[in-house]
Amino acid sequence: MLPGFAYFYSWLQILNLESAAAMATALGLKAQAKAYQADIAPALASYHSVFFNTTSGTYGHQQTANLMPLVVGAVPTVHVASVVAALVSSINDFPAPGAGPHVTVGGVGSRWLLQALTAVNRTDLALSLATQTSAPSWGHFATTVPGTFWEYWEPSDQVSSGLPRRVCACFCAWSGASDLPYLFACPLARLPACPLVRLNA
Repeated sequence: MLPGFAYFYSWLQILNLESAAAMATALGLKAQAKAYQADIAPALASYHSVFFNTTSGTYGHQQTANLMPLVVGAVPTVHVASVVAALVSSINDFPAPGAGPHVTVGGVGSRWLLQALTAVNRTDLALSLATQTSAPSWGHFATTVPGTFWEYWEPSDQVSSGLPRRVCACFCAWSGASDLPYLFACPLARLPACPLVRLNA
């Protein structure tokens, strides 16, 4: 059985490779860029091979488990629809069927959730998430005393085993919520090297 954070470190490594390749290209370091780019395709193929469930057509039941493969470009075109469907379902059906949309991601997933939805043409759902005020949501943070980002989606005295996702105060500075206006104005302009722009390639 793979460690619980195996998928986290795997897609983080891919994201690092893509960022390094983009930076090397921007700096005119052609040899370095080529070397980084050569490692990306095998890494993506390995990620998909290890973490994709061919029975469910997903990378798991968690929101982050399905959104991050979309972000790094690990999802083969033939499987994009099923992965997106699983992500959408996990948003719309939490904490019960039809009770969403709600977020259940942690600090890392929250950074990319709205971008991933925007890139797969679900700006409607991204906007609904960003403006949701029932818990768990960013809007609930904003409309509930003290009106700031909490460490957990739930108040500390209500944290249960069902939703123990640590959001971390630091994520407010780099979460997807802070990028929403820009994303809707120009959804695919952010981070030119980001594989989100290649989902339909």
